[in-house]
Amino acid sequence: MSKNIATNRDLKEMFDIFDSRYFKFSKSMRERLVDVRFGEIDGLGRTFRFRTLHGRKCVKDRIAIRINPKCKWSRRVWAMTLLHEMVHFKLVDTDKGRGDCGSRMFQREMKRLALRGAMNWLW
Repeated sequence: MSKNIATNRDLKEMFDIFDSRYFKFSKSMRERLVDVRFGEIDGLGRTFRFRTLHGRKCVKDRIAIRINPKCKWSRRVWAMTLLHEMVHFKLVDTDKGRGDCGSRMFQREMKRLALRGAMNWLW
């Protein structure tokens, strides 16, 4: 990873590190992930769902994670934001309140990550 300004490659590498240490997403889950990159958005980060059509039939949602490029200069900010968005990604099919960071499932998952040490170097 670069030392100063993060790149999309840095973001993808960190996604893989977080996944291997704390999430272990299944192959089918990872196939749903279209992209992880810096992109112009409101706020620090967003997890987007895309519905794709195959003929007239709707197939599984595709998901993309975007981190605001303003975060590129602070590894702590973009890595913590990525971790936060990965929780949204994990809960995409299970938490009806997944858009709400205050949902019980979201809070439980963030606490699990904190207890496992995921945020030790981030705060």
